[in-house]
Amino acid sequence: MKTKSGGKIFRIKYYGELHSKYKNLIVQTEFAPSKIIAVDVSNEEEFLLFDGCFHGYNAMFCDKYSEEQIKNRKAENVYTSENGNERFELIISTYYGIDYEDEFREVVDSNGKIELISGKKIDFEEVKRNGFDTLQIWGINENGVKMEIVSEELA
Repeated sequence: MKTKSGGKIFRIKYYGELHSKYKNLIVQTEFAPSKIIAVDVSNEEEFLLFDGCFHGYNAMFCDKYSEEQIKNRKAENVYTSENGNERFELIISTYYGIDYEDEFREVVDSNGKIELISGKKIDFEEVKRNGFDTLQIWGINENGVKMEIVSEELA
């Protein structure tokens, strides 16, 4: 990942918890899905990478979240690897195993919008972009060590 200003080293702020077995993996809490934000270390600009209440197939079409769950998830934790690193180059991968054209073409309205489980209507192109069924985020620390930070199955 690289920003428009050329930044490519980030800190990760998140809402969630670290997996009980795989301590370096961010996962959802019992209360709500995770939220992941990348912070450019050169200028502190923030980028929302993932919000489990809105991104992914399940959040769009299967799981409803309350206003409390949506609003009470501040990404305040700073991700630190097992060896103490907080700065990473990021690699983000999304996977799409759902044929949206085939599965949803009949429910797209005349304005090109589709209704989500929340009742909100959004552009079908946005659904196809944000309706991924798997998300993985890796960080490469300053020593060149690659580690998995997020691995979510979302469908």
